[in-house]
Amino acid sequence: MALTAQTFEIRDLHFQERRSNRAFHEERIAKQLALLSYLGRPVSENISKEAADRIDTIVGDSDGTDKFRDWNDDKLILFPDIYADEIAARKKECFGEYNTFRKELGSAASELPKLSFDQACRIFAYLDAVRPGWMKPRIAMCMDHFLPCVEAKIHLSPIRS
Repeated sequence: MALTAQTFEIRDLHFQERRSNRAFHEERIAKQLALLSYLGRPVSENISKEAADRIDTIVGDSDGTDKFRDWNDDKLILFPDIYADEIAARKKECFGEYNTFRKELGSAASELPKLSFDQACRIFAYLDAVRPGWMKPRIAMCMDHFLPCVEAKIHLSPIRS
């Protein structure tokens, strides 16, 4: 069989697909380990089937269900590297909620400045540094934490290194 450029392209696509699947699998395992650690049920590093079985058992258990209820907020605080994508999504959601709130206020919103996303990111960085856990509970993120920072003009503060 003669090797052609197309053969190499196909092999490269297969390699990239395998690498992508492996990265997805590793991320899933990291998230399973994080959840089990949070629930106080650590497992061995060889976990895929074991973790899935334990998670099913714990979620069905009343003590596990009570603790699992807080998981969606706590995981962002305890495992920020693993859940960075969800943290970013929550921050964008908070920024959107602020803009919607401002829009609903109409002319009364003159006290609240229109913010760029960069300015909102300054506030998020401040909150991350000064108030760890500010994203919990999710429903309070914007009104209880973000909005007071806007009113205090945190977004105008110089960026600290």
